[in-house]
Amino acid sequence: MTHNVVFIGRGWVVTDIWLPNLQRAGISRFCCIDPFAADPAECSAPFRTVRNLDELQLHDVDVAIVASPNAKHAEHARAFLGKGVSTIIEKPVCFSSDEALRLGATSAASSAQLLRSCASTFDPHFEEFRRLVDGHGTARIQSVTAHWIRGNGIPSSRWLTEAQHAVAGSSLDLGWHLLECILALLDYPKMKLTNARFSFLESADGAPGRFASWYGSQSAHSLALVDVDIAAELKFRTVTGTDVAMKTAWQANVAHDEVRLSVAGQGFELDLSTIFGMSRNGPARPHIYGIVDGKALEFELPKKKPGEAHTRMIQAFVDAGFDSGCVKQDIRQLDALASASAQIVDHHRIWRARVS
Repeated sequence: MTHNVVFIGRGWVVTDIWLPNLQRAGISRFCCIDPFAADPAECSAPFRTVRNLDELQLHDVDVAIVASPNAKHAEHARAFLGKGVSTIIEKPVCFSSDEALRLGATSAASSAQLLRSCASTFDPHFEEFRRLVDGHGTARIQSVTAHWIRGNGIPSSRWLTEAQHAVAGSSLDLGWHLLECILALLDYPKMKLTNARFSFLESADGAPGRFASWYGSQSAHSLALVDVDIAAELKFRTVTGTDVAMKTAWQANVAHDEVRLSVAGQGFELDLSTIFGMSRNGPARPHIYGIVDGKALEFELPKKKPGEAHTRMIQAFVDAGFDSGCVKQDIRQLDALASASAQIVDHHRIWRARVS
C-alpha cells in the first residue's frame, strides 16, 4: 500500500476529491506544495505544506498528484517524473503532442508511472453506454455528438477563468472530460478540428454571465477578469472519417446540468443523458435510448452519488498500485487527447486576440 502522496496545488479538487477518497482507500500521509501559502507552518492537517519541490525529501514520496493551474500541469509533472516519482496529472494534462511525448519520454527514462485523471470514463452511466456502443464495433461509428451544459453560472476561480492560468475556458474545463469519453468510444484516433465557435462573458443563449454558486467564493473574483470562453461549439473529423461535434457551456439559466452523448453508426443510434462530476442538479431521468437494427430501446439508469466516478477512479488507481498499464492508460491515448486540445487552444488564442 502506498502511504506517501504529495499534491501540487491546494484547490477544491485536492481538498474535496483526492484527499477524502485517498483517505478512504487507506492512504494516510500527505504533503502539499503550495507556493502561495502565507505561512506553511500554519496550514492545517492532514497536510504537511512546503512552498517548493526542493523542500521535499523525494525518496519519501511514492506518488505526486498535479492539481496546479492548467498552464503549469506539464511543467510540474515533468519535474516529478524526472526525479523518479510516479505522477497523476489532473485534466487537462497538456496542450500539445510534443508535451505529451515529452511526458512519456520522461516517464520511460525514469521508470516513473505517468497517469492522467480521467474520472468521466469511470462514470457508471458512461461505462454502461460504452458497453452498448462497443457491442456494435468502433469501425461502424459514423458520428459522435457530445455536450456538457453546466448551469448556474461561471466558476469563480481565476484558475479556470483567466487565460494565463486556465489557457481556455469551458472548452477545456468541461471539454477535456468529453474528449476523454469521445476518444474512448473511438479507440483514441487523431482528430482534426474543422470548426470552432467560442462565446465570451455570456451564456450560449445570450443571457448575462454570473458567477456560480457551486464553485468557490463569488467575492474572490471579478467578471472583468474572465478572459476565456464560457461556451464553445467545436467540430472534429477523425483520421478514420468519423464526424465529432462537441458543445460546452458554463450557462447561467438552464433548468439543470446535463451531459449528452450520442453515437450513430451502421444500423444503430444510441443516446446517453446523464451528468458528470460533483453536480447534484442533473436530469430527473438519466437514461439511454436508441434504435438498434430497427428496434427501439430505452431504459433509465440507476441513481449515482455526486463524485462517484472520481471515487471509482481513485480506488482503481490505488488497487492497481498506481500502475498505468493496469488501468489501461498509455501515451497513445494522451497523444490523441493532447492533439485535440492543442487545436482547441490554438483556435481559442486566435479568437481571444480578435475579441480583446
